[in-house]
Amino acid sequence: MALTRCQNCGSPVSTKAANCLKCGTLIPPRDRSRRRRARMIAPTFGSQTQLGIGIASLAIVFLFLVLMFGRG
Repeated sequence: MALTRCQNCGSPVSTKAANCLKCGTLIPPRDRSRRRRARMIAPTFGSQTQLGIGIASLAIVFLFLVLMFGRG
């Protein structure tokens, strides 16, 4: 959950909120969904899946190097 500032009073408001809890000003729907829309347009790089694949790849390369050059 991300926070933004109310345009009327400046208090922190959730991006998922329909209105400000302090002054009651309505938050326009485009402001509430901007974060979700940006996430749909540009995929997040560095996700846990990509991190796991990277670590597994490094482990395989390291294991290969140890097996090839460790016997000498």
